Amino acid sequence: MNNSNGAFSWEEGPINDNEKVCRKCLTGRPLAAFSKQSRSPDGHQLECKICNKLRHDLRREEINRHYREVYYPANREWLLTNQKANRKRADKPWPKRSPEQKERRKLTDAYRRLAAAERNLVKIKEKIRDLEGTQQRKTNESYTSK
Repeated sequence: MNNSNGAFSWEEGPINDNEKVCRKCLTGRPLAAFSKQSRSPDGHQLECKICNKLRHDLRREEINRHYREVYYPANREWLLTNQKANRKRADKPWPKRSPEQKERRKLTDAYRRLAAAERNLVKIKEKIRDLEGTQQRKTNESYTSK
């Protein structure tokens, strides 16, 4: 994998099938050091998990810095007023349902189940009629063919 001076040589390539070269750090690592990715030919990502985490952490730091230095100062008043409003909303419990509402909910659920059962019953009766009709035709055909 590496030359005598420790630098990576692309001509050498991976030593075996259980190893892959990271495109960021250019080191050969076992496949277990790479996250899975079904779209790539070998089924693993191009960057090793270590380089991927470093890239993610740097990006997260950049986003946090942008929020602290740019976004928050520009939107400070709006953010603070909305935080207060959201806290007030969070302190209020959900309204309780009245007994009438609960009873109405039970009835609508029961009617919905009843309607579904009736639709199923109609479908079953139609199938029975179809089967009886085909059975009747078969018996008529057997008598007429003799």
